[in-house]
Amino acid sequence: MYRNLSLKKKKFIDPRWLFAVGLIISALVTYSEVAHLCNPDFEILRTTTVGFWHGSVPYGEKGEGLFLYGPLFSIIFTPFAFLPAGIAPYLWNIFNFCLFFLSIFALPDYVKTEQKCRFFLFLLPLAAVSQLSFRFDTTTVYLALFAFSLMERGFYKCGITVILVSAFSGVYGIFQLITLLFYPKFWKNLGFAVAVAAVFSATPLLGFSFSDFAGYYQSWYAAVWTCEMTQPFFTVFNLKPFFHELPVWRASARAISCAALVILILMRKNRFSFFAFRAGVTGVLMGWAVLFGMVSDISTYLIALAGFMLWYYGKNSATAADRVVLWCNFFILSVIPIDILFSNTVQDFLFYTVTLNVWIFAVTWLWMLAYSFFGCKRDLFSQHSYHLPL
Repeated sequence: MYRNLSLKKKKFIDPRWLFAVGLIISALVTYSEVAHLCNPDFEILRTTTVGFWHGSVPYGEKGEGLFLYGPLFSIIFTPFAFLPAGIAPYLWNIFNFCLFFLSIFALPDYVKTEQKCRFFLFLLPLAAVSQLSFRFDTTTVYLALFAFSLMERGFYKCGITVILVSAFSGVYGIFQLITLLFYPKFWKNLGFAVAVAAVFSATPLLGFSFSDFAGYYQSWYAAVWTCEMTQPFFTVFNLKPFFHELPVWRASARAISCAALVILILMRKNRFSFFAFRAGVTGVLMGWAVLFGMVSDISTYLIALAGFMLWYYGKNSATAADRVVLWCNFFILSVIPIDILFSNTVQDFLFYTVTLNVWIFAVTWLWMLAYSFFGCKRDLFSQHSYHLPL
């Protein structure tokens, strides 16, 4: 049975009230960390950023497994690193929250305002958890959503630049470049992406000499690889009871699955003009980046859930099964991580012992993939839209 998602007859919460509530939550979450006069997570970001400008590699022994962001992150974070310690954490979290909120309500009009409100509320609990540790996950989400909206409106160069900002800051965004296949002027856009990537890849030269350039990237890769090997993460390669240690073939699995997605996209070229397909595949790629990532933790699933919501509201209608999947994801991935609601014992059992969070989203991701690539084309037709040329 299908349900109309237009919600035309339902009055929902005003976005202005949602913004105010979210802003208050962001401030309170930040206060809960800053008030203890011990703020190690923000201090790591500040110290590594200051060190970057003094030629200090941020992936040293102390920061290994703690600071894993790319070189562009240090440039983005610079204004906050040199602000007074009493206000910098608030401004960082509030800055990210405002752009996070705006990215959802800037989505194309195919997603109705009421749906954007639900989109925001669905992600808000996990976004608050992410802000507790001043994570980059909300930033990755709003960069992905802004890039999608820009590409949909025909601002390809701006969209590509935003994707690469995400890629050279937190890595996850790089896979969104696959969506260039959907839009006109593919080779021109690809050439622009290569040029921008070359510029962004040179950002370490702002703080390091040319002789240290290669060593910087080697240290970054070594830190991520070491962290993946020494700490438990929530990827398909940590799925219990199948894996009790990381399989040696995980890199090959990532490459093969990514190649398979590209092949599937090319095989469905006749669906490129459907908004539901483009939104759905973007969501699938965001989910893939988390499920098959190297260092995906609880907060990182904010990226996956944003991709799921983009897929969910990109559809013209939702089945009862879709709604069951939605509420399962909301409860397991967005509510249970809240410490004041569930004890560490419960969280450890669900997330580390049985990896219920990975199971839930892995099934969800397969559901998303099946609908987008193998669902009835007629279901996409009512959301038919052609690209908007500049």
